[in-house]
Amino acid sequence: MKIEQKQFTCSNGLTLPYIDMMPENVLEPVPMLIFLHGVGERGTDNSSQLRNGHEFFTTAVIEYNVRVIAPQCPPDDYWVLAKWDDLKIRFAQRPSRPMEALIELLNKKLISYTVDLEKIYCMGISMGGFGTWDILMRCPQIFAAGVPICGGGDDSLAHTISRIPIWAFHGAIDNVVPVELSRKMIAALKKTGARPRYTEYPEVAHDSWTSAFNDPALLDWILSQRKRDAHL
Repeated sequence: MKIEQKQFTCSNGLTLPYIDMMPENVLEPVPMLIFLHGVGERGTDNSSQLRNGHEFFTTAVIEYNVRVIAPQCPPDDYWVLAKWDDLKIRFAQRPSRPMEALIELLNKKLISYTVDLEKIYCMGISMGGFGTWDILMRCPQIFAAGVPICGGGDDSLAHTISRIPIWAFHGAIDNVVPVELSRKMIAALKKTGARPRYTEYPEVAHDSWTSAFNDPALLDWILSQRKRDAHL
């Protein structure tokens, strides 16, 4: 496994640090998984963003030949400009500066012949869960699946991502991000005819990502999704 600390300067002037984890000696295009960290991992050290889930992503790279990209949000910014406890989240027409930089990074540098274009995924925790819903709605043509963990999004736009397989997670007693936000997104998706997966942990508060990362079915489910397939 190769791990490189890189950075990308977006046309909006923001420099976005990111970790690039790659399998060794692969001769064919590989799946790519984008991971969006939570608010506590913001910074400029280009390492804290993998404080949570490091073992999960290491397994993805070594055992499944996945390329993992983990950008780091600046300390004074957010993947999504939304209030965590707002039950009526509305999609911002313009993304936050870090999200804008990530989308430009994806389109200009990361989506290439070395990546399986039918197997690009995004997952995120807390602030990154909001970011996952957000980037799926901004770039539905890119992603084969999404895994938002204890996040929320604009449920009025669920129809824009109805073709994308989703597996969402949340703790039922989350005291930071209301569980109702995930419930609303899942309900809205089901109304479009989509068949999202949803795991709610009855005795878990905000730290639902620990249980999600430990779910033995998650990596297999992610990698079973392809862009040409819907709702597997």
